[in-house]
Amino acid sequence: MLCSTSDSEDGESEAWKGAAMKLANTVHDPVDSALAAFLDVSEFKEQLGLLWPAVPEWGSVERVHTGVLKCHPGRRCAFEISLKTGSVSHELIGKVYKKERPYVFEVMRAVRRAGFDEHAEFSIPQPLAYVPSQRLLLVTKAKGLHAAQVFLEGDAREQEMAAVRTAQWLVRFHTLTGIPGTVVGSEKVFRKCFRTCERLAECCPSLASKGQLLLEGLEPAFSSLVDVPMAPGHGDFVPAHVFFTDRQVVTVDWDSFALCDPSRDVARFLLGLRRLAERHLGSIRALDPYARLFQEAYLASGDSRVAKNVPFYMAALCLRQAKRFVHRQRSRWQERAEELLNEGLRALAG
Repeated sequence: MLCSTSDSEDGESEAWKGAAMKLANTVHDPVDSALAAFLDVSEFKEQLGLLWPAVPEWGSVERVHTGVLKCHPGRRCAFEISLKTGSVSHELIGKVYKKERPYVFEVMRAVRRAGFDEHAEFSIPQPLAYVPSQRLLLVTKAKGLHAAQVFLEGDAREQEMAAVRTAQWLVRFHTLTGIPGTVVGSEKVFRKCFRTCERLAECCPSLASKGQLLLEGLEPAFSSLVDVPMAPGHGDFVPAHVFFTDRQVVTVDWDSFALCDPSRDVARFLLGLRRLAERHLGSIRALDPYARLFQEAYLASGDSRVAKNVPFYMAALCLRQAKRFVHRQRSRWQERAEELLNEGLRALAG
C-alpha cells in the first residue's frame, strides 16, 4: 500500500504533537469525491482532531495510521483508523458522506440505548462522533469472525451456528421500539419496482422481457401481503455486515436504516447468502441449507407472518440488484443480472 506521511507542524494542538501519520491514497472516488479532503494528510489530521472532544479520556494521540476500505463513487467512502494514545491502541472505522447523514449516528445511539451495547449478546459498534461540517462519522471497529467467512470456510456446525445466531440477532432487533427513522412501506417498494424495470429495459433490452415478467409477478404478491407491524429495519442486513465472537453477534453498517416490514431484512439476508454463494462457490444455491436454517430460526422466535411476505421483498430486491449489475457492467454482468431475475421469479413461485 502506498502511503504519504506528514510531520508535526508548529501551532497544532497538544494532542497531535509528535504524531506520525500514514494515510492510504491509492483509492480514489472519481465522481465528485467525498474522500478527496481525506487524501490530504494535513487536512485529514485537522478534521480528525475535531473529534477528540468526544473521547477526551483517550488523552494525547501519539500515532495514527489510516487506510481506505471502500468507496461508493459519489456517495460515501469508508476507511479504517488505527491510533495509539499513551499505551492504549484503538481501532476505528470512519465514513465520509457526500451528503449530510447525521441520522446514522443518532440511530446507532438509539439502538445501543435500547440494549445493543458492548455488554449485550446482540450488539452494534459504538458511535463515537459525527462532525456535520465534514459529514464524517466515527465508530469503533467491530471485532470477531466475519459471518461471510464462516459461511464460506467454516465446517457444517459453524455454518449452522452462524445461521441461527444471525437470525436471533435479527429477531431481537426487530422487537425494538422507539427508534426514529424514515418509513419504507411496501407501497413505496412496489412503486420503485416499475421505475427499476424501466431502467433495466433501457440499459439492457435483452433482459426487458424477463424483467417485465418479474414485475407482473410482483403485482399479485403485493396484493396478497399480510399486515406485519413496522419494525426497525437494518436495510442492508447481509453476511458481510455481521461479526461473531464467543459471546456476541455484532452488526455493522447502518447507512440504510428505516422503519419497515421486518420481512424486508429477512429477504435481504437470504439474498445476501445467495449472492455470496454465486460469487465464491460457483452456484447461487450452494448455501441454501443455511438460508433455510436462518429463516426457520427467525420464524421460530419472530413473527411467523413474515414468511408470507418474504417472496415479495425477495423478488423486489432481485430486480433492484439485477438493474445494478446492468448499470455497472462489471464482469459477467448480463449473466449475473439474468440469474438474479430468475431468482426473483423462483421466489414468487414459492
